Amino acid sequence: LTESYWNMMDDNVLSPGTYHLSEDVASPVTGEFIAKKGTTVIVDGNCESIDRLFGIPIFEVKHVPTKTKIYVSPKDLTR
Repeated sequence: LTESYWNMMDDNVLSPGTYHLSEDVASPVTGEFIAKKGTTVIVDGNCESIDRLFGIPIFEVKHVPTKTKIYVSPKDLTR
């Protein structure tokens, strides 16, 4: 069973564009919050998932305020 997401295309890639975080995002290394809810992220090109966590695809995106890459699921993104 796979869940569909509004921001994913049929070939399981994240649609390119600008999104806002719907949740604070923590570092996978330290557990500290590194990106705040409501801040902007950019998806360049067709972004393929880098992994899955409990069946949910995980993507690497660029966090605009910090200019760093962060990891999000489709549920973490809004327009």
